[in-house]
Amino acid sequence: MSKSTIEREFEGLQKTLASPNGPFNRLIAAYMRKHSLRKIEEFAAVSSIGETTLYNIVLGKKTASGKTQKTSVDTLKKLAETLNVPMHELLYMLEPDGFGHDKLEAHIPVVQVPVQVAGLVGAGKTQFTASDTEVFVEEDFARGRDLVAFKVYGNSMEGGKTPIHDGDVVIVNQLDKSLVGSAVVARISDDGYVCKRPLLGEGGRLQQLVSTNLDYEDPQFRIIGAERVEEVVGRVIRIVHDAV
Repeated sequence: MSKSTIEREFEGLQKTLASPNGPFNRLIAAYMRKHSLRKIEEFAAVSSIGETTLYNIVLGKKTASGKTQKTSVDTLKKLAETLNVPMHELLYMLEPDGFGHDKLEAHIPVVQVPVQVAGLVGAGKTQFTASDTEVFVEEDFARGRDLVAFKVYGNSMEGGKTPIHDGDVVIVNQLDKSLVGSAVVARISDDGYVCKRPLLGEGGRLQQLVSTNLDYEDPQFRIIGAERVEEVVGRVIRIVHDAV
Protein backbone atom coordinates (compact mmCIF):
# COMPACT_ATOMS: atom_id res chain seq x y z
CA MET A 1 0.00 0.00 0.00
CA SER A 2 1.45 3.39 -0.97
CA LYS A 3 1.98 5.98 1.71
CA SER A 4 -0.31 8.97 1.93
CA THR A 5 0.93 12.53 1.57
CA ILE A 6 0.40 13.08 5.29
CA GLU A 7 2.45 9.99 6.17
CA ARG A 8 5.29 11.15 3.93
CA GLU A 9 5.17 14.63 5.48
CA PHE A 10 5.36 13.16 8.98
CA GLU A 11 8.29 10.96 8.02
CA GLY A 12 10.12 13.92 6.49
CA LEU A 13 9.45 16.03 9.57
CA GLN A 14 10.66 13.31 11.95
CA LYS A 15 13.81 12.81 9.87
CA THR A 16 14.58 16.54 9.92
CA LEU A 17 13.91 16.91 13.65
CA ALA A 18 16.00 13.83 14.42
CA SER A 19 19.05 15.76 13.23
CA PRO A 20 21.60 16.31 16.02
CA ASN A 21 22.45 19.71 14.53
CA GLY A 22 19.39 21.52 15.88
CA PRO A 23 19.78 21.96 19.66
CA PHE A 24 16.04 22.30 20.31
CA ASN A 25 14.75 19.70 17.83
CA ARG A 26 13.67 17.19 20.46
CA LEU A 27 11.55 19.82 22.23
CA ILE A 28 10.12 21.17 18.98
CA ALA A 29 9.27 17.67 17.73
CA ALA A 30 7.50 16.79 21.00
CA TYR A 31 5.46 20.01 20.84
CA MET A 32 4.49 19.42 17.21
CA ARG A 33 3.40 15.84 17.84
CA LYS A 34 1.37 16.90 20.85
CA HIS A 35 -0.44 19.63 18.92
CA SER A 36 -0.72 17.74 15.60
CA LEU A 37 1.45 20.19 13.68
CA ARG A 38 2.68 18.60 10.45
CA LYS A 39 4.96 21.28 9.08
CA ILE A 40 7.73 23.48 10.42
CA GLU A 41 5.82 26.45 9.00
CA GLU A 42 2.95 25.70 11.38
CA PHE A 43 5.27 25.81 14.38
CA ALA A 44 6.72 29.06 13.05
CA ALA A 45 3.23 30.57 12.98
CA VAL A 46 2.38 29.37 16.50
CA SER A 47 5.64 30.68 17.98
CA SER A 48 5.74 33.91 15.91
CA ILE A 49 9.25 33.01 14.77
CA GLY A 50 10.17 33.73 11.15
CA GLU A 51 10.24 30.64 8.95
CA THR A 52 13.82 31.26 7.77
CA THR A 53 15.02 31.75 11.34
CA LEU A 54 13.29 28.56 12.47
CA TYR A 55 14.71 26.52 9.59
CA ASN A 56 18.21 27.75 10.50
CA ILE A 57 17.66 26.62 14.10
CA VAL A 58 16.27 23.20 13.15
CA LEU A 59 19.02 22.52 10.63
CA GLY A 60 21.74 23.78 12.96
CA LYS A 61 23.02 26.29 10.41
CA LYS A 62 26.76 26.99 10.66
CA THR A 63 28.67 30.25 10.32
CA ALA A 64 31.57 30.67 7.88
CA SER A 65 33.92 29.60 10.68
CA GLY A 66 32.02 26.36 11.21
CA LYS A 67 30.34 27.32 14.49
CA THR A 68 26.61 26.93 15.08
CA GLN A 69 24.80 30.16 14.23
CA LYS A 70 23.71 31.94 17.39
CA THR A 71 20.05 32.33 18.23
CA SER A 72 18.90 35.83 19.20
CA VAL A 73 17.52 36.59 22.65
CA ASP A 74 14.14 37.54 21.14
CA THR A 75 13.90 34.18 19.37
CA LEU A 76 14.93 32.29 22.51
CA LYS A 77 12.22 34.15 24.43
CA LYS A 78 9.57 33.13 21.89
CA LEU A 79 10.80 29.52 21.94
CA ALA A 80 10.77 29.42 25.74
CA GLU A 81 7.22 30.77 25.93
CA THR A 82 5.92 28.42 23.23
CA LEU A 83 7.66 25.29 24.56
CA ASN A 84 6.97 26.25 28.20
CA VAL A 85 10.66 25.76 29.02
CA PRO A 86 12.68 28.23 31.14
CA MET A 87 14.83 30.41 28.93
CA HIS A 88 18.04 29.66 30.84
CA GLU A 89 17.63 25.96 30.03
CA LEU A 90 17.56 26.78 26.33
CA LEU A 91 20.71 28.87 26.74
CA TYR A 92 22.58 25.93 28.23
CA MET A 93 21.31 23.70 25.43
CA LEU A 94 23.00 26.13 23.04
CA GLU A 95 26.19 26.25 25.10
CA PRO A 96 26.39 23.04 27.19
CA ASP A 97 29.88 23.96 28.39
CA GLY A 98 29.09 27.63 29.01
CA PHE A 99 30.34 29.30 32.16
CA GLY A 100 28.36 28.10 35.16
CA HIS A 101 27.02 24.93 33.54
CA ASP A 102 28.57 22.85 36.32
CA LYS A 103 26.85 25.01 38.92
CA LEU A 104 23.44 25.06 37.28
CA GLU A 105 21.74 23.26 40.14
CA ALA A 106 23.24 25.77 42.57
CA HIS A 107 21.80 28.77 40.72
CA ILE A 108 19.23 30.82 42.55
CA PRO A 109 15.89 29.30 41.56
CA VAL A 110 13.25 31.37 39.83
CA VAL A 111 10.70 32.30 42.47
CA GLN A 112 7.26 31.00 41.54
CA VAL A 113 3.97 32.41 42.78
CA PRO A 114 0.51 30.83 42.54
CA VAL A 115 -2.29 32.06 40.28
CA GLN A 116 -5.80 30.92 41.09
CA VAL A 117 -7.61 29.02 38.34
CA ALA A 118 -11.09 30.51 38.68
CA GLY A 119 -12.77 27.77 36.68
CA LEU A 120 -13.69 26.68 33.18
CA VAL A 121 -14.12 29.31 30.50
CA GLY A 122 -16.11 28.18 27.49
CA ALA A 123 -19.44 29.51 26.41
CA GLY A 124 -22.40 30.04 28.65
CA LYS A 125 -23.23 29.64 32.32
CA THR A 126 -23.53 25.86 32.26
CA GLN A 127 -19.90 25.56 31.16
CA PHE A 128 -18.45 27.50 34.10
CA THR A 129 -17.41 25.39 37.08
CA ALA A 130 -15.51 26.85 40.01
CA SER A 131 -12.04 25.48 40.68
CA ASP A 132 -9.63 25.41 43.63
CA THR A 133 -6.62 24.65 41.41
CA GLU A 134 -3.57 26.88 41.04
CA VAL A 135 -0.91 27.34 38.39
CA PHE A 136 2.46 28.93 39.06
CA VAL A 137 4.24 31.76 37.28
CA GLU A 138 7.50 33.62 37.86
CA GLU A 139 7.39 36.30 40.52
CA ASP A 140 8.75 38.87 38.06
CA PHE A 141 5.99 37.98 35.60
CA ALA A 142 3.30 38.50 38.26
CA ARG A 143 4.71 41.74 39.66
CA GLY A 144 2.45 44.74 39.04
CA ARG A 145 -0.33 42.57 37.64
CA ASP A 146 -3.59 41.20 39.02
CA LEU A 147 -3.59 37.68 37.61
CA VAL A 148 -6.33 35.11 37.37
CA ALA A 149 -6.40 31.95 35.28
CA PHE A 150 -9.11 30.02 33.44
CA LYS A 151 -9.08 26.52 32.01
CA VAL A 152 -10.39 26.60 28.44
CA TYR A 153 -13.29 24.40 27.39
CA GLY A 154 -13.86 23.64 23.71
CA ASN A 155 -12.03 24.36 20.47
CA SER A 156 -13.42 27.74 19.41
CA MET A 157 -9.99 29.41 19.72
CA GLU A 158 -7.91 26.74 17.96
CA GLY A 159 -6.91 29.00 15.10
CA GLY A 160 -4.68 31.91 14.18
CA LYS A 161 -1.04 32.45 15.10
CA THR A 162 -1.59 31.71 18.78
CA PRO A 163 -4.15 28.91 19.05
CA ILE A 164 -5.73 28.10 22.40
CA HIS A 165 -6.64 24.44 22.70
CA ASP A 166 -9.25 22.58 24.72
CA GLY A 167 -7.71 22.00 28.15
CA ASP A 168 -5.19 24.86 27.98
CA VAL A 169 -5.03 27.37 30.82
CA VAL A 170 -5.08 31.07 29.97
CA ILE A 171 -3.59 33.57 32.41
CA VAL A 172 -5.33 36.94 32.40
CA ASN A 173 -4.20 40.31 33.73
CA GLN A 174 -7.27 41.91 35.24
CA LEU A 175 -5.55 45.31 35.22
CA ASP A 176 -5.24 45.20 31.43
CA LYS A 177 -8.56 45.59 29.61
CA SER A 178 -6.89 46.30 26.27
CA LEU A 179 -8.85 45.06 23.25
CA VAL A 180 -5.97 45.23 20.78
CA GLY A 181 -3.64 42.41 19.77
CA SER A 182 -4.68 39.55 22.01
CA ALA A 183 -7.49 37.31 23.18
CA VAL A 184 -9.49 38.34 26.22
CA VAL A 185 -11.69 36.63 28.78
CA ALA A 186 -15.09 38.26 29.13
CA ARG A 187 -18.24 37.72 31.15
CA ILE A 188 -21.35 37.66 28.98
CA SER A 189 -24.93 38.49 29.82
CA ASP A 190 -25.96 35.02 30.99
CA ASP A 191 -23.13 35.06 33.57
CA GLY A 192 -20.97 32.71 31.54
CA TYR A 193 -17.35 33.37 30.64
CA VAL A 194 -15.77 33.16 27.19
CA CYS A 195 -12.28 33.42 25.78
CA LYS A 196 -12.44 35.23 22.44
CA ARG A 197 -10.60 37.71 20.24
CA PRO A 198 -12.05 41.26 20.22
CA LEU A 199 -13.13 42.83 16.96
CA LEU A 200 -13.26 46.61 17.13
CA GLY A 201 -15.57 48.96 15.29
CA GLU A 202 -15.75 52.70 14.77
CA GLY A 203 -13.84 54.73 17.32
CA GLY A 204 -12.02 51.66 18.63
CA ARG A 205 -15.10 50.45 20.47
CA LEU A 206 -15.77 46.74 20.95
CA GLN A 207 -18.01 45.46 18.16
CA GLN A 208 -17.82 41.69 18.60
CA LEU A 209 -15.96 38.88 20.32
CA VAL A 210 -15.03 36.30 17.71
CA SER A 211 -13.68 32.74 17.55
CA THR A 212 -10.38 32.12 15.78
CA ASN A 213 -11.30 28.58 14.75
CA LEU A 214 -12.97 29.03 11.37
CA ASP A 215 -14.49 25.53 11.64
CA TYR A 216 -16.26 26.34 14.92
CA GLU A 217 -19.95 26.40 14.05
CA ASP A 218 -21.92 27.08 17.25
CA PRO A 219 -24.17 29.96 16.07
CA GLN A 220 -24.72 31.31 19.59
CA PHE A 221 -21.08 31.56 20.62
CA ARG A 222 -19.01 31.70 17.43
CA ILE A 223 -19.57 35.48 17.33
CA ILE A 224 -20.75 37.43 20.37
CA GLY A 225 -22.06 40.97 19.92
CA ALA A 226 -20.87 43.75 22.20
CA GLU A 227 -24.39 44.10 23.62
CA ARG A 228 -24.00 40.67 25.26
CA VAL A 229 -20.71 41.52 26.99
CA GLU A 230 -21.15 42.48 30.64
CA GLU A 231 -17.46 42.81 31.48
CA VAL A 232 -14.02 42.27 29.97
CA VAL A 233 -12.18 40.44 32.74
CA GLY A 234 -8.78 41.09 31.18
CA ARG A 235 -6.34 40.37 28.40
CA VAL A 236 -4.78 36.92 27.98
CA ILE A 237 -1.03 37.31 28.56
CA ARG A 238 0.05 33.67 28.74
CA ILE A 239 -1.20 30.30 27.56
CA VAL A 240 -0.17 27.24 29.57
CA HIS A 241 -0.54 23.88 27.85
CA ASP A 242 -1.80 20.96 29.96
CA ALA A 243 -1.08 22.77 33.22
CA VAL A 244 -3.93 21.31 35.30
